Amino acid sequence: SVSLKKASMIGSSMFYNCYDLTDVYMPSVASIYAYGFYNCSILSQLTFSKLTEIRNYAFQRCFHLINLNLSQQSTVPTLSNSNAFASTPIGGYTTSAGQYGSIYVPSSLYAAFSTSTNWAYFAARMVSV
Repeated sequence: SVSLKKASMIGSSMFYNCYDLTDVYMPSVASIYAYGFYNCSILSQLTFSKLTEIRNYAFQRCFHLINLNLSQQSTVPTLSNSNAFASTPIGGYTTSAGQYGSIYVPSSLYAAFSTSTNWAYFAARMVSV
């Protein structure tokens, strides 16, 4: 578990191959660079509230990522490419339990998220809260 309340960005490959990382709470992070959480194979929960961008392959191979909580966002962050969620339950990879991931978004931004460039690929995974 990682809680970084004042971090503003996740650099390229910052948590690359962090096999023991299970959940992340980073309310101040604005940017997640390429491969930021790549291959964090048991990572299951992420919470962000001030994201402005997510870059390529940020969460690729996070095989158990079932909960992306963006419910406190005031804007829709830029998603550079749908490959940010490649090989994750959010991207369509099923865990051994057959569970797909969910993206929790504010009800006021649900329509914007579900039609935004690259976020639209994950509209079926979005939950309005």
